[in-house]
Amino acid sequence: MVLSKRLEAVAAFVDKGMSAADVGTDHAYVPIALVERGICPFAIAMDVKPGPLERAGENIAAHHLTGKISTRLSNGLEALAAKEADCVIISGMGGSLILKILQEAGSLLYTLKTLILSPQSDPEKVREWLWERGFGFADEVMVEEDGKFYVVMKIAVPETSDRMMTHGGNEPLLVSVIRREKRRWLLPEELYYGPCLLKKRSPVLYRYLKREQKIFERVLSQLDEAESARSSARKEQIQTELKRTAKALDYFTGEETERKGNKMEETYNRITFDVMGELQRLPEGVTFADAACIFKDRYPDEIILAKENGKLRELHHKIQDGSRVDFLTLSDRDAFLSWRRSLIMLMLRAIWEISDADPDYFVKVNFVVSQGVYCVMQKSELVTDELLDKISSMMKEMCGRNLPIRKYSVPTAKAVSLFRERGMEDKVRLLHFRMSSRTNLYEIDGYSDYFYGYMAHSTGCLDHFELVRYGEGFILRYPMGSLSSPIPPFMPNEKLFREQEKAEKWGSLQHIDYVGELNERIVGGKANDLILTQEAYHEMQVSTIASEIARHPERKIILIAGPSSSGKTTFSHRLSTQLSIYGLKPHPIAVDDYFVNREDTPLNEDGSYNFECLEAIDIDQFNEDMLALLSGQEVEMPTFNFRIGKREYKGRKLKLDPEDILVIEGIHGLNDKLTF
Repeated sequence: MVLSKRLEAVAAFVDKGMSAADVGTDHAYVPIALVERGICPFAIAMDVKPGPLERAGENIAAHHLTGKISTRLSNGLEALAAKEADCVIISGMGGSLILKILQEAGSLLYTLKTLILSPQSDPEKVREWLWERGFGFADEVMVEEDGKFYVVMKIAVPETSDRMMTHGGNEPLLVSVIRREKRRWLLPEELYYGPCLLKKRSPVLYRYLKREQKIFERVLSQLDEAESARSSARKEQIQTELKRTAKALDYFTGEETERKGNKMEETYNRITFDVMGELQRLPEGVTFADAACIFKDRYPDEIILAKENGKLRELHHKIQDGSRVDFLTLSDRDAFLSWRRSLIMLMLRAIWEISDADPDYFVKVNFVVSQGVYCVMQKSELVTDELLDKISSMMKEMCGRNLPIRKYSVPTAKAVSLFRERGMEDKVRLLHFRMSSRTNLYEIDGYSDYFYGYMAHSTGCLDHFELVRYGEGFILRYPMGSLSSPIPPFMPNEKLFREQEKAEKWGSLQHIDYVGELNERIVGGKANDLILTQEAYHEMQVSTIASEIARHPERKIILIAGPSSSGKTTFSHRLSTQLSIYGLKPHPIAVDDYFVNREDTPLNEDGSYNFECLEAIDIDQFNEDMLALLSGQEVEMPTFNFRIGKREYKGRKLKLDPEDILVIEGIHGLNDKLTF
């Protein structure tokens, strides 16, 4: 069971071997995860509403855990017996409701070992109630998910003893526990933000505090403009909140303050930010590039981009106080695309200088092929090995100089003039439809260009490439995944290349080589004509394929491959229709129907299911069925039920006659390892 970050934090606080009761279980995600992972031998899923409890039961049954997880309709802990569970989990509800459940539980609480609580509001009320009654804060964690912050508390239940007595009915209360144990009262900032979180200086709590501080300051500035009794009272409240937040933030600077004898004598301001789960303090105004130099040894490869609070940032930007910073290397897709984009610009810069801006050397970057990008020049006869050597040498020389890739903004009209002067009509047409009055350009050593997307910081990281003549142009090749990885030997895929080249030439035939030309066609009211033409062309190609297949009736299997959502299923059915014209009887088969059951599906590094790897398919069963069909046997075909995550057999049987043909589609349709 894959859990959200919040629920993962909840599950992580359950000690191995404990039995757990989950109050307000909803879908029973946490109990299922705890039992599946071997943390809990038994769990109870409880909810006050029949609907959520029914869904929980369905999920438990789908994971084959009915004997290890029971469901109970219960208002709070009413349906839980004493010593039936070691741990109680209450999460996903407000603090006031959690308090009500705890108060109504009475003496039952003291038969438990641990409480795991995650109040979505009023955590200070929950902490105060627990602290006054002798409960201990074993640990706390704060997680950030989808822009929201959640706190999870692990509470140690006090043992009953002679010091326990009944108070106000059946609720046990530790008599004068604070006086007897010399237990100090929690400070206001501890009540609101958590004693454990403050003690361990949680980076997530720090980001939360900085966000709250900014919100309070903004509200306070708005209240300063208002004059009323109501606004004065609200202003006083906000000032109290600000002071408490400031006191909490002092925990994150305490060590430095002590070293300076409690005197803040810094000659410059500092910012605090989180890198790899650790708080860092650097001078205000530091850029991501500056920080990347400091932390580069912690990363296996060159740092290309950064993420600040989940948002992509180029390295020239300044880091904001209170940010969570993640640095990205070539193994990250966004960083790789930025790196490749920058490498292409470096190549264009070199060609611009070598050709002295001759328009005959104008380069069109067409498509990805053979671990590189295929490029053509305005005059293909200009592409020679000698020219490619010159381009490569100049690119290497600029990499050695580590030139900055500068981003700057100009009026869009000025950008259009620049590209018109250089004969780059593709960029002129593109910017003609730009709504903004300004456009960002990038510049390398006097050469400016427009790119849609982020770029690397400088040319120093771009020296891993090679130029190879191919077709009517050349391929700019590069490593994948890491700059330390060698560029593999050039192995052209001639068939794929020809299909991609055919698509490019079809675009030229329709006078749509660039996005700007497509925009002109749409604005001119010709979009529908273009769609009809493209569909007719596509249908003609499908018909041609069907005709080729019909010429070889002895071939009984057609394999179709493509990435997710690429139209494989639609194509298989359209091809089947065309095959029917030739008297064939096609049977579309989805490889997805041979997925392994959900519990056997491989996981990604983040714990999510990996449905796209070859191991997610039951290859043995797939081949057994296909071979049986080819040998003339009747086979019952499966259908994968994505709701419950299992293959089902519902009597759909298939036997091949002489005119029958199998049309099989799937991500791995052309993977040699799929078929025996």
